[in-house]
Order: sequence, then structure tokens, then C-alpha cells
Amino acid sequence: MIRKFTNYVLMGAMWFSMVNCDNDDIAKPPKPTLLVDQTSGLVGDTEFTFTITKVNADAISLLPYGLPGGDGGILVKDFTDGVATVKFKYSKPGTFNAIVRSNNHSDDGESANTQSDPIQIVITSDDNSITEFKFDKISTKTEIDQGAQTIKVTVPYGTNLTNLKATYTASGFTTVRVGSTQQTSGTTENNFTNPVAYTVVANNGTTKNYTVTVVVTDVEKKNTIASATAKATSKAAKDKALPVSIDNASANASRTIVVYDTMGTPVANFDSVRIGYKLDGTFANLKYNGKKLKQDSLFNLSDGNIEQFTVHPEDSLGATGVATYKVYATRAPKLKLAFPDLKPAPIGISKPTNFDYSIKVLSGTNTSSIATTATLELPAGVAVSNIKVVGGPTLVVGVPSNVNYTIPVKIELTVVDSNIGVTYKAVYNVSVSTVQ
Repeated sequence: MIRKFTNYVLMGAMWFSMVNCDNDDIAKPPKPTLLVDQTSGLVGDTEFTFTITKVNADAISLLPYGLPGGDGGILVKDFTDGVATVKFKYSKPGTFNAIVRSNNHSDDGESANTQSDPIQIVITSDDNSITEFKFDKISTKTEIDQGAQTIKVTVPYGTNLTNLKATYTASGFTTVRVGSTQQTSGTTENNFTNPVAYTVVANNGTTKNYTVTVVVTDVEKKNTIASATAKATSKAAKDKALPVSIDNASANASRTIVVYDTMGTPVANFDSVRIGYKLDGTFANLKYNGKKLKQDSLFNLSDGNIEQFTVHPEDSLGATGVATYKVYATRAPKLKLAFPDLKPAPIGISKPTNFDYSIKVLSGTNTSSIATTATLELPAGVAVSNIKVVGGPTLVVGVPSNVNYTIPVKIELTVVDSNIGVTYKAVYNVSVSTVQ
């Protein structure tokens, strides 16, 4: 038993010895040689040609950045008459010791290598440009003229120019300074009351000077409402979208917003109306009870309730001033259309959907000139002073007028509503199409 154990120990020792012998057998490859056509250049521009001599090795690699290079090197395979060339452009500046390394490998993952004598390569950059420049959450427009080396930045009226922090993008590997003060994008404050010179210093020491001018926009004077939306959200109204008429032409103290529905609509349907809006002025504010009005705010406009909005331009204290809008809800007149010359009567002309007519006429009808007769149904206390096809003729009640329906048409009623003491515009949309 002792003899068998001794034999096993001897066999294990022999195997371990054989493995060690295999590792010892990995011979270092011969030392390769490396030549290069130049030893300095510019980032991303200069192309270097490296010449490598072939040696007896499992693999040969070029390491342009040296050790540690931050990359795996370039495997060199294509040799002609024992020589290979590799062309390479550096992507970052610095001083690098380029080498070639030859490697031998064993089956168990061991390796041995030999490297060439290093060649020092100096890479610099002459990029020194500013490509972006702004003041976060302040500037509205930036113009950069690389030829003239000027930067023009537009900021809103009222901006304090004495302590602005510029956020900019400059070429890589550069430093930026104003005077002798080094700048940090988004951090360093400067006074832009007068033009400021920014100096961009490239990695190779070359400089470029940009003149930065900040332009303050004129004070905005717009105090008008561009558009408004309304939706009746009461249970009876079932989230019905309602047309809105806005009077921007009257004096500041007597402007109106009229939300209207079809004739016969119950007054109670106006008890829950959500109103949205868009202002003409970028920096204007619409206020209700002294506070900025949130979009789609809810109002009770039933039973003659009148609300009041104010539009405050950026120049609230200037000549334009604050405009006051009174908000009403009412029932509009019913516009009835007829095409008396068309037989049979067109489909859809007898009953509009709310304020929209979708009319179908027979194929072959000349839709560019259809005789149109308008009549009205009026709520009590309401009159219509004018019926106008937008971009077309004025319609007289009961008198045919030719209208071009090749495109959708808007017919605008000037409504005089004595119930609320307001004159407003009610619009009907009319589209005409043909059927076989």
C-alpha cells in the first residue's frame, strides 16, 4: 500500500515538472524594429506612416500611444519582403512613446513578449473655435460668425447684463479666458453691458479672439389674445366644444370674449365652461382676479354671469397698457342656407351640425359659383347686422348671391345681442363636396 502511494506521488511530481518545463519553453520572440516618417503633428490631421520589420513571433502589434496606451494596439499582419507599413492619425494631443510589440503564446494561455525601442511622438491641436454660446434659460437667439469671429446673443427686455453666466462649447483640449480670467462654461460670471472678448487658446498655443455682444430686445407691447377655446363640461352639455369670438380691436377697457352655442341651448349648459387661451405676446400674461390664469380653468357663465380677464403686456406701464376683457356666454342666431338653383336639393343643407355645414351636391355641379340664399332664426333680443362670406360676397337675407365652394367657406355673422349688451362675430363653416 505504501509503495502504491509512493508511485502516485512520483507520477504527480513528474507531471508538475513537465508542465513547468512547457512554460519555460515559451521563448521570447526577437526584438522588432519601428520607424516613423515624422515625430510631430496635429490631432486628426497629420497622417503618420509607421514601418515595422517582421520577426519570428506569433503576433506583432503596433501601439501608437505606447504603454499604457488605453487601447489594444493595431495587429500587424500584412508584411511584404519582411516589412509592413501602418498609416495612423492621432485622435488626442499629448506626448506618446510609440512601440511595436512581438508576442508568443502557449496553449495554456501563457505569453512572452518583446518590444521595440520607443519613438517619441508629439501631437498638438490647433482647434480653437467656439461653436455654441448661450445664457441658459435667458437667451433667445445666438448668431456666431466664424469668419468675423463675432458672437451676437439676444436676450429679453429687462435682463440684467452685469452678471451673466455663459454656457458655451469650445474645441477640445482648449482653454478659454476673458482677459486673464480663465472661464468655466456655465459657471464664470461676466459683465456684458459692453462687448466682451473671449480668447480661445488651442493645445498648441495658438489663439482666436471672439467678440461677444449681447443685444436686449425692445420691450414687448402686445396686449391681445390670439385665440381661445371653450368646452361646456356640465352633465347636460357632455363636454361640448364651443366657438369663441374675441374682440381685440376695441379700447383696452371694453374688449370682449363671447362663448356661444346654438340657438335654444339651455342656459344651464353654461354653468361649467373650461376656457383655454393663447396670447399674441410672448412675454404677456393673462390674469383673473390678479393671478395668472391657468389653462382650461372652470367658469360659471350661466344666468348672465360675466367674468373679467386682464392681459398684461411686458410693457404694462407703457403706452399700450393693460387690456380688460369681459367674458360672456350666449346663444347665437341660426343661419339657414339654400341653393335654389340646384335640383334635387343638396344633402345636408337643411340642418347644420352646430355651426358646421357639410353639404353634398351632384357630380358635375359647378361648385365655383353656387347661388346661395341665407335666412336667419333669431333669439329674442338678438339682431344680425351683416352676413359676410370671408374672402367673398356679403349675403343679403333672402337674396341669392354666387359663392365659390371649391374650398371650405366661412360665413361670419355680426351679431348684436342686446341681452348681454355685446356685438360679436359668430362663424359658420361650410364645406361642399360632390357625389355620384
